[in-house]
Order: sequence, then structure tokens, then C-alpha cells
Amino acid sequence: TLQAGFASLKQQVQNAEPSCMIGYGYATDRGRTRARNAKLIQVAYNKKRDDTLLRVIYSTNTRVIGEKEGGGRHGASVWYIKFDNRECSSPGSITNIMVSHRQNTHVPAVVTGFCSNTAAGRLGKGKHVISAHIRTLPGRADPHPETGWETQSTLLVQELCPPK
Repeated sequence: TLQAGFASLKQQVQNAEPSCMIGYGYATDRGRTRARNAKLIQVAYNKKRDDTLLRVIYSTNTRVIGEKEGGGRHGASVWYIKFDNRECSSPGSITNIMVSHRQNTHVPAVVTGFCSNTAAGRLGKGKHVISAHIRTLPGRADPHPETGWETQSTLLVQELCPPK
């Protein structure tokens, strides 16, 4: 279950040596996009060991507006992380949701989390592609999202030592 997976990963993170990082990779992008469902940025990382955790930190500037006239429904978008084209399954998805109602507010955002498994299994030693994406939420107004407005977006991947 998700709760059991989260508890297991939480224990792994608590037992990991915070000063022990095996390696890292990152990408930056100064671009701005109004894509509604797209890959935004990616990092190819060669994981050194089978028993380590990956920590991801994606920082950018986001915007969601929603309907400007009429029904006034809230617009919503999800920024999320994929590992080898799959979302994390242990402990769960790494996401950030932004909801807005007729406001053009640009907000700094960080999507961060740990991952050890996807639906395809453990993120083992070898090459992995970690990517940040955006999607809209069904049943919501067109969110008119924007990513990366007047900022540098960064995707950082860190391979952390295994728990003791």
C-alpha cells in the first residue's frame, strides 16, 4: 500500500547519512512555456549503485489563471516528476498542484521528493532519465498555465547513500 511504502521510504531517509551523496546530475532552462501537457526539462543520470535513493528537486516559476469570465471555475495544473517515463511508486508520485481563480499570479515553486521504485521496479544501477512534466487536472477550467516565467528552471537529481 502507499502508506506502507511511505513508511518504509521515510525510515530509509531517516537512516541515510545526510552528508553522503554518491553523485548528482542537473539541467537548467531559461525558457518559458505555456504548455498544458508536456515534458519541461530532463536529466540523464547514471546511477552508481542499486541500493541508493534518488532525491529530486525541481524549481521554477509557475502560473495558473482559470476562467477569466463566465462560470469562473478554478484552473488547476500539476507539475510532476517521472523516472524513465514513469511516476514514482515508492513512496508515491512527486507532484505540486497549483489552483487559481481569475488571477495572473506567478509563484515560485519547488517540486521535491525521494524515489526508490516505479511501476517497472527498483531504480537500480545504470542510466535513468528523470524529467519534470506539467498536466492539467480534468474537470477544471482551462488553467492557462505558464512555467519558467522570468527565471531559470533547475532540475537537480542526487543519489544518496543507502540506509545503515
